[in-house]
Amino acid sequence: MDIRKIKTPIGLREYWAAFSESISGKSLESHPLSFLALHHLMENYNRSGREYHNTKHIEFCLHELHSKALKYVTHLNEIIFAIIFHDSVQEINSKLNEFHSARVAYTNLDALDWKDKINPVTVHDFIMVTDHSREPKTTDEKIIVDIDLAILGQDESAYLKYEEAIRKEYSWVNDTDFKDGRIKVLQKFLDRRGGIFYTDVFQCSYEGLARRNMERAIERLQS
Repeated sequence: MDIRKIKTPIGLREYWAAFSESISGKSLESHPLSFLALHHLMENYNRSGREYHNTKHIEFCLHELHSKALKYVTHLNEIIFAIIFHDSVQEINSKLNEFHSARVAYTNLDALDWKDKINPVTVHDFIMVTDHSREPKTTDEKIIVDIDLAILGQDESAYLKYEEAIRKEYSWVNDTDFKDGRIKVLQKFLDRRGGIFYTDVFQCSYEGLARRNMERAIERLQS
């Protein structure tokens, strides 16, 4: 199976089944370890409190990859695996989610015995760059960062739903602290030298609308 030919958007279960078969040559039903990996993924992403960082976010990211960036990617298997696992650990008050998610990804690669086809170091680097604390270096790193932020450039209705979901995930934070923290996050992206997005394809698709969405969000938070 050629994973490049899969039609998205598609559910994470269906996508994992196709991806697993493309790597192993086995159907999901005949690959118990892959089925178990999927079970744990779905369990993590469907946990209570995951209003945004859930299966829908991963499915959205995979669709962005296939609809906009596929032809620009060098390490396709690694970027797919990284997208699927990049939010597998999501502790709201932790600054180490990407680090722990990268460890989960490595553990699964090892258990599945896919390390000959998917480079674990590359997967680790792709996941770590989605914490948005450093500049991505390679084209693939820029692509996965842009994919992770693509929600910022969606239409107003989708963007407002995203903001509502983020607020619900941080429901334990009081309004004042949440507004202050959220403004800092949004302003950091707006202040990026060269733009919010790193690649031409995402800049052309989303830069203008993302700026408007975030500027309006800051205005609402300040009012």
